[in-house]
Amino acid sequence: MENIQDKKNFLKVTTDWTDVEIISEPYVILTIRGYAPAVTIKNQNGEELGFYLSAKSLSDKVEELRKKNNNNFTGIKFKVKKESNEKFAQYLIEELI
Repeated sequence: MENIQDKKNFLKVTTDWTDVEIISEPYVILTIRGYAPAVTIKNQNGEELGFYLSAKSLSDKVEELRKKNNNNFTGIKFKVKKESNEKFAQYLIEELI
């Protein structure tokens, strides 16, 4: 697995559904606003990308999925999109089985 932290290749969530699978446990990334929690994901095209977990609407749902996944992030599969094009729009997540 490539070092996502150095590459700055992160999933840009849009208003279209994107299927993802988390393939790492969380780590932190230094951003211009300080440290941010992230994981590495594999998207529906098999591409490995970083994925920030700092948004409350995102982390609440991912936490539910983590608990269902034996307290592990690795292996969680879901689809994600933003509710609208607004900068601070809520994230929508649905578990994939």
